[in-house]
Amino acid sequence: MTGTSPRDGATAAKPRGNGWAVDGTAVALGGGMQSRHRPAHRPEGESRVVTLLRRARRARLRGEARQAMLAVREACFASRTDARLWALYGAACRRARRHDEAKDAIRQAIWLRERERDVRRAGSLQRLLLTLD
Repeated sequence: MTGTSPRDGATAAKPRGNGWAVDGTAVALGGGMQSRHRPAHRPEGESRVVTLLRRARRARLRGEARQAMLAVREACFASRTDARLWALYGAACRRARRHDEAKDAIRQAIWLRERERDVRRAGSLQRLLLTLD
């Protein structure tokens, strides 16, 4: 029984590459070490901003405030005119104890809300800014 496969009786050969060749057919085994810095899997049609916000949420839930802050900052720079993202960035900076960056982000969100003529939300952001001082 040496040299044969118990399943199909095929003769096993020497390993080639990352798999075994059986009867001239290579069988990939896969495995090996994967890179920790591979690009994030993005479901079809999902924007980069949504992917970054998912990453930030996962980091926040793990208690990694700085990683969450960095992911939200990257989302802000990907979509520069979204006041909601800048407000989220301000909150993430506050959780990461980066108070000066939090103030700057909230000021940017206020400016964008005023530019959109959304006075109600701009006012609530201004009250939030007062609590940071």
